Amino acid sequence: MNNPIPISRHTDRPEKHLSRVKLILFIIFLFSILSTSAISWHYYQQERQSFIESIELKPSSKSASIVGDLKLIIQDILTDALFLATMQKHFFNDLPSTAYAHTEQMMLAMSQVHNSYETLRVLDANGQERVRINQLDSGSEVIKPDNLQNKSNRYYYQIGRELKAGQVYVSPLDLKMEHGQIEAPFQPMMRFIIPVYLKDTLHSMVIINYKAQRIMNVLESYTSKRVSLTLLNSDGYWLKSPQKEQQWGFMFADKQDLKFETLYPDVWAAMQTQDSGRIVLDEGIYSYNTIKFMDTQQNEKYKGDPSVLGGEVPITPLWKMVSFLPQDEVLKDLGPMRIGYFLMLLVILSLILLSGVVFYRIYTFRHNYQNFLFKHAYFDGLTGAYDRIGLQDLTDKLVRKKVNFSFISMDLDDFKPINDNYGHLCGDKVLQLVVNRISNLLRTDDYIFRMGGDEFIVLVYGDFPLSDLEAVSHRIESEVVKPMEINELTFMVGISTGISQLKSSGTVEEMLNTADINMYASKNAKRQ
Repeated sequence: MNNPIPISRHTDRPEKHLSRVKLILFIIFLFSILSTSAISWHYYQQERQSFIESIELKPSSKSASIVGDLKLIIQDILTDALFLATMQKHFFNDLPSTAYAHTEQMMLAMSQVHNSYETLRVLDANGQERVRINQLDSGSEVIKPDNLQNKSNRYYYQIGRELKAGQVYVSPLDLKMEHGQIEAPFQPMMRFIIPVYLKDTLHSMVIINYKAQRIMNVLESYTSKRVSLTLLNSDGYWLKSPQKEQQWGFMFADKQDLKFETLYPDVWAAMQTQDSGRIVLDEGIYSYNTIKFMDTQQNEKYKGDPSVLGGEVPITPLWKMVSFLPQDEVLKDLGPMRIGYFLMLLVILSLILLSGVVFYRIYTFRHNYQNFLFKHAYFDGLTGAYDRIGLQDLTDKLVRKKVNFSFISMDLDDFKPINDNYGHLCGDKVLQLVVNRISNLLRTDDYIFRMGGDEFIVLVYGDFPLSDLEAVSHRIESEVVKPMEINELTFMVGISTGISQLKSSGTVEEMLNTADINMYASKNAKRQ
């Protein structure tokens, strides 16, 4: 004997389908979130990188501009020094007796025009001052011959006598000293020396003491809250720093170790490998340029070669112009970009969500409307069971697909007295409870149909032996006959069943007739 048909609770297919749609929409929305976020993140990273690269270039461009301005200042001074030396040479060639007088007048005029020249002087080959113009607060002062001094013991004379024709000496940038003491307030100074040769013999030298505060002013004009500017000499000492106490360390005995190299060894080492560049670190972006004074002149004869200077003569100095952009400033600039991308992502996801909600509402409306039409076309409005139209539609499909099925015809026993004695509302409740009990015994592939009144048909899907169908029928009878509590009253109804199988009947109509005949036979047997 075959095992009885397994029985499970009947489920609502339309609700399952709607749940699947919800799941699909959720998956689509989740995929949209992930894909949109990934795409937005990709483009944000690209724009962020481009933005950072542009930020990195700004300090470099700024440093290059500062270097250009500083070189122009130095070039102007060198041009003036060269002009004075050239005119001095012409004066001695043409008017040797009055040459120094002409040079003095020329230097006085230049001092009156350029108030940054603290001292303009001419030394002869023996170190004796021949011309000296001092720049005072009251104006330019010509030093009288009686007050001119011999400077043969000063370092700048020793340097000047070592220079060859066409060479220029540019001193390091330092602080002005008087009588061995640094003047206060600090006065940055530079010295420029050009020798004057007559017939390959050193005749004299032109010396300019330049008040270099203008160089400091240039750096101040480019200083901003975002980018700090630093000027270093060739030894790595600060000439200009955002922290005043770091400046001029080489001028003080207790600050000899206060160097850029000491605080930033990695950055300093990287700056020694090339004249200009950009160093990107976690703390920020360093940009640097090297200022070479001998590159400021375009005419080859003005350039000279520092390498031919005597062993005691300092090589023409180099400066390092360094700018620093902190990482915090970079992040501040990235903030609006992040917010923009976040808002864009939020708008896109909101539109996707809104589209999903609109689609779901439209779909739900159509789904509910179709269910409404379907229920009115295929379902019994009272019990929720399928009706005759539903039975015809389903059996037509099964017959076309050549699927075996069976019928269990059912009719309630003793139902009419309930309607007559307790009313149709109570009778309707009994019918609903009966259908609910039977539905709970059926598989998801089995269906119950209300044929009218208290008559029902159960369609059992599949090919099963008669014994299994009888077992199902007995379970239905046992379940239906259980007492029912309605409005605090207890009711009991019986049910008569009849079975028919497609394989033993010719058509669906014949199956229904056979099932009805067997059902009525069962009902009559109970009455006897």
